[in-house]
Amino acid sequence: MLQVTAAALLLLVIQCQAKDVQPQKDFDMNKYAGRWYGIIAASNCPMFNEMKKGMKRPLIVYATDGHTVKNSVAFMGPKGCQQMDFSLESVSSGHYKYHSPQGDNEVIMVGSDYHSFSMEFMKSVHDGKPCMTINLNGRGKNVPDDIKKQFIDHIKEMGLTPDDTFMIPDGDECIPKGI
Repeated sequence: MLQVTAAALLLLVIQCQAKDVQPQKDFDMNKYAGRWYGIIAASNCPMFNEMKKGMKRPLIVYATDGHTVKNSVAFMGPKGCQQMDFSLESVSSGHYKYHSPQGDNEVIMVGSDYHSFSMEFMKSVHDGKPCMTINLNGRGKNVPDDIKKQFIDHIKEMGLTPDDTFMIPDGDECIPKGI
């Protein structure tokens, strides 16, 4: 019995450590700001899984404004060009929070080389339940295969499955308004 309890405790500790997401060291939002394209997303959020039906490649724009970061996401969906805007408050370098009608949300910039790819982790609440989304973005509409592999390895470490993964198809581009 003691061995089973110890094994269960060890498994819980390993899972908690895997989900302790840290931002990229010395992340610089000024270098990161600008346009990004969504390449791949993985999520266990019911709202995201509904949104991805008919979704085409989003254009994501980040702009700095003091300690606040303006973020707009525009994408072609079943209802045409759609846009979501967020105002992110800086918690620390590469770690941001914002409030939505569903609750408090976090965005953590896991890694970026600033000129070709970025990986973002988002923690949110939907219908009172926590969920996560991990995005792989590119300055262009593609990223190198080794970066895609690193992304797939990372989502597995985070407990997401291939069924949670969405290779975002290209389509008509929507340009965010007002940013």
